[in-house]
Amino acid sequence: MSDTETDAVGNGVAVFGEMHPPERTEAFRAATDPAIPGGRMQRLAAEFVFGRIWNGERLDRRSRSFITLGVLIAHRGGEEFGNHVRVALKHGLTAQEIEQAITHAAAYAGFPAAYASMQGAIRLFAEARKPEGIPAGQSF
Repeated sequence: MSDTETDAVGNGVAVFGEMHPPERTEAFRAATDPAIPGGRMQRLAAEFVFGRIWNGERLDRRSRSFITLGVLIAHRGGEEFGNHVRVALKHGLTAQEIEQAITHAAAYAGFPAAYASMQGAIRLFAEARKPEGIPAGQSF
């Protein structure tokens, strides 16, 4: 493995860490070991998705979160959608903006996909309303 590849993976893990809690980031880092099942795919996610896509210069992370939510709604992203609702809240989107994005997506991605996403988002909003779950700077 080249130093360049190692640096690219490390950069991606660092970006992931800016978006997720430390325990999740450490699990992500550990999963990039190419010797374990799925490690090569996880390295690709670290290098490409987080190191290049989420770290791009032309869009801020708040905008990227909006786009990601829309794509995950359309593809019925399930658990991954939930992960990105949490990330979107961290990037400054409000619960109301996320709900509006889901409602808007119903016209383009279909009502069943949007409805499933809304149910997941409602559960996450309830979880986030608990005192220990409210992200810094976020109010509901």
